[in-house]
Amino acid sequence: MRQPGAVRSRSRLAFSRTTLIRANRTAPAGIYLLDRARTSREWMDRELLVRARAGDREAFELIVLAKGEPLFRTALAILGNEADARDATQEAFIGAWRSLPRLRDVERFDAWLGRILINACRMTLRHRRRVREVPITVRPISPASADSTDFDDAFNRLSIDQRAILVLHHLHGYGVREIAAWLGIPTGTVKWRLSRARKALAAELRDS
Repeated sequence: MRQPGAVRSRSRLAFSRTTLIRANRTAPAGIYLLDRARTSREWMDRELLVRARAGDREAFELIVLAKGEPLFRTALAILGNEADARDATQEAFIGAWRSLPRLRDVERFDAWLGRILINACRMTLRHRRRVREVPITVRPISPASADSTDFDDAFNRLSIDQRAILVLHHLHGYGVREIAAWLGIPTGTVKWRLSRARKALAAELRDS
């Protein structure tokens, strides 16, 4: 079994290769080496997941370090409170660790973890029994007549599912197919939910 330090060293090597190869705009050999570097990174990510799924806590800790910050940012945008976002992120990782042995396809780990996070956000709101506010940068319908506070109030009155799909699309810039993979739903459902979420936000802004 490889030690975590060795994994991190190889990861740094893979990134340095990518940087050097991107700077080289010439020979096809550069493209070949770039592909090898990308494959190396993907193989290391997969190896960590396979080890974690087999019960390796150190491997899972490395995954938490890599995924923790983006997951927290997503939770913060959805929940609107740092304490709630930390709680939801922590619960998501706890849930992931417990359920990881049942994950069949490690290639779909990110989407699987994202769905666990959204469920954790939903449970956090139910536990708190109230919605908190935070200034956010999602602006899907350009509410020119509403000030920032009105917009945040309106956004925080949406359901978790509505917030999540707006955050994924407008804040993180995910396309319809990426959101479909994240949420585990068909692309047509993503388009429908996104449209409904925008209309719900518009209605909340009109009522503000």
